Amino acid sequence: MINFEFLAVIRADELDALERVIPAGARILELGGGTGQQARMLAERGFDIVSVDVEGSVYREHRVFPVLDYDGRRLPFADESFDVVLSSNVLEHVKDLAALLAEQARVLRPGGSAVHAMPTHAWRFWTSITHYADLLQRLAGILPDVLPRSLSVSGLIVEPSKGVARLLRLVVNSALPVRHGERGNVISEIAYFHPAWWRREFEARGCRIRSDEPMGLFYTGHMILGPRLGLDARRRLGGVLGSASHLFTISPEHGRQQRDA
Repeated sequence: MINFEFLAVIRADELDALERVIPAGARILELGGGTGQQARMLAERGFDIVSVDVEGSVYREHRVFPVLDYDGRRLPFADESFDVVLSSNVLEHVKDLAALLAEQARVLRPGGSAVHAMPTHAWRFWTSITHYADLLQRLAGILPDVLPRSLSVSGLIVEPSKGVARLLRLVVNSALPVRHGERGNVISEIAYFHPAWWRREFEARGCRIRSDEPMGLFYTGHMILGPRLGLDARRRLGGVLGSASHLFTISPEHGRQQRDA
């Protein structure tokens, strides 16, 4: 079960890494803004930021900062409108990555850059492992409602409780980990989430990689221990078990050259 409060702590820590590669005073376009929490934090740090997300986002009713809806195809901005295009844990959910990268190139000013943080193969592996620890926690929460409410002494017939149905649904629906992104399956995502795959993909789309580096923290999609495992401990584990996120800074040179031709 995700601890959303501690997830905000993790995102704030990762924001420090993002801020180091964003020029001071940059005008930023954030893709996949979700609740707008990251945009709000960047705005509080003095950045001029606009955030967008696809129409029908599940976060729409929980926004804490203005997030513009768009159709997921064409960004509703003029050419060369931003210094930086930013995303965090978004690109793995994009079906037509080539189209998005082309739009990214269109709205970036000359010399601008794109900053993308993505989950890694380590995150995918450990999230699959901790899926079962999370499942046990959820089963434990249902267990009190599963115990029989009454017992017929004469026939020794147990009267089932409503919790049994919840238990069965949980076991059936959560027996196996599920795919996180738009490519492959829960196993092949280990390859698709590897930074090497993203390097090849960016370069194949005509992007120049300025820098790429692990963001350092270890965590999973379930965060079983939550705040009981602090950031310092997660940094140490990141060096052993792998960083959960990887940060790319790229220049979409090819897209700009095509536009200028």
